[in-house]
Amino acid sequence: MSNDAKITAGAKSHPYHLHGRHFYVMKVVFPTGYTEDGLLNSVNTDIPCNTTTCYGLKWGNSSWLNGNVEGMSKNPTFRDTIALPIGGYVVIRFRADNPGWWFSHCHFLVHHLKGMAFAFRIGEHDQMPVPPQGFPHSCGIYKQPPLSTLRTTPPPRPGNSTSQSGGTTASCPAPAPGCPGGPYGIPPPYGCPPPCGPYTQQPSTPPPQSSTPPARPSTSTPRPSTPSPRPPTAPPSEPVCPSGWHYYQPTRKCFYMEANSYTQSAALNECTKRNGTLASISNSDENVFVANIVKQTIGGAWHVTWFGLYKSQSGGLAYYDKSPVSYFVNPLPVAPAFTPGTDMNCFVLMLNPDSSQVGWQAVNCNSTTYIDGFVCSQKSA
Repeated sequence: MSNDAKITAGAKSHPYHLHGRHFYVMKVVFPTGYTEDGLLNSVNTDIPCNTTTCYGLKWGNSSWLNGNVEGMSKNPTFRDTIALPIGGYVVIRFRADNPGWWFSHCHFLVHHLKGMAFAFRIGEHDQMPVPPQGFPHSCGIYKQPPLSTLRTTPPPRPGNSTSQSGGTTASCPAPAPGCPGGPYGIPPPYGCPPPCGPYTQQPSTPPPQSSTPPARPSTSTPRPSTPSPRPPTAPPSEPVCPSGWHYYQPTRKCFYMEANSYTQSAALNECTKRNGTLASISNSDENVFVANIVKQTIGGAWHVTWFGLYKSQSGGLAYYDKSPVSYFVNPLPVAPAFTPGTDMNCFVLMLNPDSSQVGWQAVNCNSTTYIDGFVCSQKSA
């Protein structure tokens, strides 16, 4: 039900969305009270609401309880989103045969963030599917098996496994935090270990053997064979980062965070002393990785740190390590107010107080107000 009757100008219906199931739209009801100008001035009275919160709603007609709502469609549409009319309501039905906790919310982002959302449970906990191996760190499409085959206990973690004959197969250590198959967290400074066990990439199928018999040896003098080129040297499995730096495997970069309030030029000088430069960030995953380092290194209500983005003399964006600027994050909508100036050409990475959002903000390059530190980066050895 939507009780926004007081918003008489510019009011909007709410796009209500349901996860986990599609539903049947049994009835859509609009309000009846409008002004001479066509503006809404009251809500529908089938579901009386006499408070601002509308808690504990019930049908005004008690005979409509238990699904006996009058006027429901006998040929309903089937969908997962419906416009909930301003001042009205919608009656839906769906089959509760998909066990899990499912999210339901308004699809206006501002309403979503303000709490116009809830979760509901279908089934008992022992009926709910077990997350696939490596979730959520590994990507892919997960197709749920039939309910009758679902496990009711979590799968064993990678480790020593015993063969049917009683022998022990190759040992796999438990995945580290932030690594595929491991718990949420920052990967270890030395990087994630090589894949092992169920995370090891399967070898490709060998080519079929030729049925042609081998050629008979030649009696002529063989020509000297040309040596085949050597395969390229594989990168080291154990990345090398200086002590105190954090390794990010996808881009093979090392990151360092220091909690000191410097201007950006002074922070750049400190990074140079450590054989690095102010950090470049190339994608959203790397942005989250750097933000986690910042969050774990410094405290305070806001987390504000220099990184290597700046406005060049031509007006474009650039990094000190010459990396291309192919990714950008907008400033946070609510953030500490930096003193305006003519030199707002340097960027800081900013986390809000509960660390749920990350934004990039252009500030004065000589500012030290609100600055908590800086982040350096260098390529892994």
